[in-house]
Amino acid sequence: MKKTGYIKETYENLTIIASDEGTHLCSESFDASYKGRTCTFEFEPNERYVTILETKESSDEIIKSTKLRLVDENDFSRLKEFTKTILDKIESAESEKLTSNVIYQEYVQLHEKLQAESNHQLINNSYNEINCDIMNEALEDIEDIYESEKKAYTSSYFWGCWRKNERNELNQGYDNRHFVKSYLQQDSSERKNLYTSPPPKLVWPLIKINQKGKSFYVSKGTIQEVAQTSYVPHLPPNLRSEESARRILNKDRASDQWQRNADKVRIERIAQFMDVESNLITNTPMLYLAQNEAVHVGINKLTIDFSKFLVKNEGNSESSDDTDELTDRITRGTDDNGNSIYEDYRPFWIIDGQHRIHGGNLSERKTQEIGLIIFDSNFDLTETAKIFAEINTLQKKLSPLHEIFMQHRFRLRHTKTRRNFRDFRSTDFETAKSENWRHEWINSRSNTLSYELLALLSSEGALYNLIQFLPQNKEANYLYSADQWIIYTCRWFSENSIYSINFESRVLAETKYDVFIDYIFYEVNEFFNALDKMYSARNYPDGKSRWINLTPGTRKPLLCRKANFAILLELYPTIRRIAKTYHEQDGGTVFSITETSFTKALQPIKNVDWLDTKLNQMYSGGGEKPRRSLQAWLSDAIQNKISYESDEIMSEEIHSTPGKGILSTLSPPEIELPPNNFPENQDYLTITSTRPYNARNEGRISVFNELDQEILTNKISHPPLEFNSTKTIKMKTNSAMKIAQQLRVRIEYTNIHTTNSGFIEIKLID
Repeated sequence: MKKTGYIKETYENLTIIASDEGTHLCSESFDASYKGRTCTFEFEPNERYVTILETKESSDEIIKSTKLRLVDENDFSRLKEFTKTILDKIESAESEKLTSNVIYQEYVQLHEKLQAESNHQLINNSYNEINCDIMNEALEDIEDIYESEKKAYTSSYFWGCWRKNERNELNQGYDNRHFVKSYLQQDSSERKNLYTSPPPKLVWPLIKINQKGKSFYVSKGTIQEVAQTSYVPHLPPNLRSEESARRILNKDRASDQWQRNADKVRIERIAQFMDVESNLITNTPMLYLAQNEAVHVGINKLTIDFSKFLVKNEGNSESSDDTDELTDRITRGTDDNGNSIYEDYRPFWIIDGQHRIHGGNLSERKTQEIGLIIFDSNFDLTETAKIFAEINTLQKKLSPLHEIFMQHRFRLRHTKTRRNFRDFRSTDFETAKSENWRHEWINSRSNTLSYELLALLSSEGALYNLIQFLPQNKEANYLYSADQWIIYTCRWFSENSIYSINFESRVLAETKYDVFIDYIFYEVNEFFNALDKMYSARNYPDGKSRWINLTPGTRKPLLCRKANFAILLELYPTIRRIAKTYHEQDGGTVFSITETSFTKALQPIKNVDWLDTKLNQMYSGGGEKPRRSLQAWLSDAIQNKISYESDEIMSEEIHSTPGKGILSTLSPPEIELPPNNFPENQDYLTITSTRPYNARNEGRISVFNELDQEILTNKISHPPLEFNSTKTIKMKTNSAMKIAQQLRVRIEYTNIHTTNSGFIEIKLID
């Protein structure tokens, strides 16, 4: 029975053959040049030796059986250099955990074997111990180790990444009699195509689909045809925060830029997937007909006329010397963010499936047909972009920031409360209640107003250019991100909060404001202006601001770190309530609280030095403990309404005094026991406890018997941000309590110092 293998080694009077079944001996002698050749063989009767029946010049047949292969000897050399670079990077990382990993050790062995090989066909050969599939698995594993270790270095690995940009330029396309080449443009995943003359018209079949009063089409075309007639209306790679905010406030601004940029690694991986003959792409890309002049939609066919959208390749820095060439994409300088400005004349937008189209166009099977969904002018721009947003947000494919941007721009519903941006302005609250979407209306209103308020603050207010709205915002030291802002501020707009729908009605009825968001912006902007002036650099001998200072290389004030900035947002309703009382005392109306009133409300925290070394060391670190401890001190200080000097505030010896002792431990809590609290057979033990000032709102009560055994424990939860909070704790007694001869109760609260501070022991039974 014939079998297939390859010649692994040749010796005098002996040849070793490898196959799927293992290695075999042949008594014939072959020249060393036969090493690596594919062969057919059969076992001799004694089954100890085999006889070689035929050899082939190369192992191409076997090479084609794997999707991962090396092109030539040069490709093989670059792979070896690439693996060496990875090892060098790991060694320079000086990570004991990394270099002791089992995957890493196996990779080192494979790397050593790879370096010892000299024939790329042996690596390609699926029978060889060191074949391309094994090398690919090792490279992927080592990449995963880097990701888990969170190292700065990442290789963005995909098979063939060591080939640099060989696939940047493609010389094969639709109708090579006219097509010259296509290539990637700088900082873009889009390709520019060059032609000597317009290729013949394309004709795609059409089936019309009617759904809910709208119609669209099902069609098909080859991948390269779609790639050469379509592009993606994506966001530029870099956007200033201020520009992002303006796009949020004006939906018509850059209306053809809303998709994310393509992931080039993902494109390469799809290309590799497509190179395997047995692999299929069955997911249907979606196209939108953005330019009708070049496309005619008939009854059962669609015709694309290249002569209607190709232009002369001139007037841009990437222009070829041959100005007679035609192109579909022209560069027109750069914008204020440093992005290249492109004019793309291709008639279709890729709404969904850009990675499939770009990746398939890189593969050797770009002439394969693919199914298409096509939307024409029956859908307007907003509806088309909405389809993209719904596809990608509901499948959780977008980053949180991009998802929110899309949800707001196209007024989309979402299963997550904080992602719901349904068009609440399309109806009033009472109608929404009658139509059974009251809670969704409130959530959509809260999210929308919160997001638009931040856009105003970042585009023309006190937080100018300090907020990250999109991944494309590249500011290294932005103050806060839009997704986190919504979490903490959407509560301002709930039914019973400071900017409720009832309050909005009063503002619009009794003030000059026609739009509620303008009123909110004025008031919140005054709050941040008060902070900015109060902590201005000119108020300090060292000339350093205690507010927003994002200069690279300088320490960020503690209050402006992301975790602590959230405290201000949570405290804002409390601060506004106090500022409102000062505003009214000064003769102001209930509306439009001014910077002056906010400054008075903030006086109790004016003398905190947010750059103090000890303060920063004490309240730094992750988790809730430092943030909630700082929040408790700030809340008590502000609600106490008394301003103290810096030495009292920064004291380590003043315990549990509101507005003082930010570095101090707590005093014991005040505990009261009702008379005859625990008579025989009573089912409950009741204790009243007052939270010590500057303590977090969570505490714990524990009950011990005479043997000092803990027999009951419960949490204590005071209302968040409640000043001078007293809590009555009613605990159901258990059998251990009823038989105890003596009970001791311990109540403890915490601040930044320790979870054991602030407790007291009380004897209940003598």
